[in-house]
Amino acid sequence: MLSGNAAAIVRDAAASVADWIDLLLLLDTGITDDTESVVRDVIGPRLRVERIGWRNDFAWARNTALEKAAALGGDWALTIDTDERLAWPGFRSIADLRLKLASDPDTLTWMVADRGGSYRKERFIRLPSRLEWRERTHEALCGSTARERSIMVEACFHEEPKSAEALERKFTRDIAILLEETKARPDHGRSWFYLGQSYDGLRQDEEAVEAYRRCTAVTQWPEEAAFACFKAAICLCRLGRYEAALDTCVHGLARQAAMPELAWQAGYCNYHLGRFADAIHWSEMAIAIGAAEGSNAGRDRVSLRDLVGWYDGPYDLIRFASRRLGRHREAEEAERKYARAKARRLAVSSQAGEIGAAPVGVAAGAAAGEADRRPQLQGTGPRVAVLGPICPWKKSSGRFSTDVNLLFSRTLRVRDRIPAFPAVWLSTAC
Repeated sequence: MLSGNAAAIVRDAAASVADWIDLLLLLDTGITDDTESVVRDVIGPRLRVERIGWRNDFAWARNTALEKAAALGGDWALTIDTDERLAWPGFRSIADLRLKLASDPDTLTWMVADRGGSYRKERFIRLPSRLEWRERTHEALCGSTARERSIMVEACFHEEPKSAEALERKFTRDIAILLEETKARPDHGRSWFYLGQSYDGLRQDEEAVEAYRRCTAVTQWPEEAAFACFKAAICLCRLGRYEAALDTCVHGLARQAAMPELAWQAGYCNYHLGRFADAIHWSEMAIAIGAAEGSNAGRDRVSLRDLVGWYDGPYDLIRFASRRLGRHREAEEAERKYARAKARRLAVSSQAGEIGAAPVGVAAGAAAGEADRRPQLQGTGPRVAVLGPICPWKKSSGRFSTDVNLLFSRTLRVRDRIPAFPAVWLSTAC
C-alpha cells in the first residue's frame, strides 16, 4: 500500500484485506498525519513500514513496493490504494484464496474487476516479479502476455468517491506530469490520452480536445484512437460544436469500426443539429454493432468502452427523434426496446457487482444520470417541446464528478423528454 496523508480513509482499506494477507507493507511517501497508527491499529504486528519518499513518479513507487515485498519473502503481492476497498464474495477463507493463486503456475498477475465491471486492475502480482510498472501517472503493469494474465472472478473492489477538491488536485498534478511526458515523448499516445482526460475532468474542453486529437494522431492502438475521438466529441458537444463533434465521430469509426459508442454519439450530434432522421440512422448503426440486438462487435476490446452506447442509448435517441418526426408508432416501439436493452445492461452490471466477473464495461450505466432527472419540462401526449439536455456543469454547485473512475459528462435527463447524453467510463489500466 502506497500512502501519503490518508488517516481519514485508510482504515477501511486496511480492514478490507486484513483477513486475506500475511503481512501489510506500507510504503510511506511522505506521511505526516496518523496514517501509520491507523493501519497498525487494524493490522497489528503484521504491519511493515518502508519510508521511500516521493519522486512524482507512481511507476517508480510501485516498482519499489514490489521489490521490497519480494525481499520480505512474499510469494504474491496484493496491491491496494488507500481509497480502495476489496470484497471477497467468492472465497470462504484465505485458504481458498491460496488455492486460487496456486491454481495456474503460468499466471504472473491476477486481474480483479471493480464491483460494477467497468474496468479491471492487476491486483495480485507473483513475486519476485519480472513485470514492471511504467508511466509516471496512470501507470501500467507491463511485461506479461495474455496467457500470463488471469481474471479472478471471486473478488471485486471499489474506490471511494473523491471530493471535488481532491479531484482538482489530482487532475492538476496529472496535467503537470503529463505535460512533461508529452514534451519528452510527443509520439506517446497514452500520455496524450490521459492529458486529455485530465483536462476533461477540469472541464477545460478546448485543451482536452487538442490532447485527444494528438493522441489519435500518434497512437498505434486503434481502440485508443477511436475512444479518444469519442471523448473529444463529448467535449465538443459541451462546447456546442456539434458539426465538429460529428466529424470527430466519423474519424474515430474509421480508426476502429467496432465502436457502437461513436455511432450513438454521432446520432446525438445529429439530434442537436435538428437532423432527426440522421439521428435515427446513426442509432441504427450503433444497434447493429451493439450488444442488445446486434453483433456485439466490441466484445473483444480491451477496456475502453461505454455500455450505454452498446445497449439502451441508441433506442433512447430513436424514441425522441421519432417523436420529433411525428413517427409515434416507431417511438413506442423504440420505447419498449429501450426498456428491454436497459434491463439487460443493468443485469450485466449487477452480475459484475455480485461476482466481479462481468466483461469490462460500464458499471452503473445511466443510473447516475437517472438520479439527476428533474421534472423541469411539462407536456402531455406526443406533442412535447424538446429543449435539449440540461448541462450539469451549469446547473450543479460543483464542477467535478465525485468518482475518479466515472470521469464522464452527464446530462440531467428530464424523464421521457430528452435523450441521454453519452457518458464515459474509463479504465485506468492498460
